Amino acid sequence: MYDLGDPADLGLAGYGVTDYAARFTLDGEVGHGIFEHGSFGRHDPSGFAGFGSVAG
Repeated sequence: MYDLGDPADLGLAGYGVTDYAARFTLDGEVGHGIFEHGSFGRHDPSGFAGFGSVAG
């Protein structure tokens, strides 16, 4: 069991990428796949100072 609120246990879990199921339409053709989203590094408005900063 891991406590993801404990920085010692967090490890690389804080760098996970989020996958979304997706449906796309282009020129009347429909396709399906995934859309991946991740954010890493400094983002001052969120208070993230660098790669070690994560949302809590």
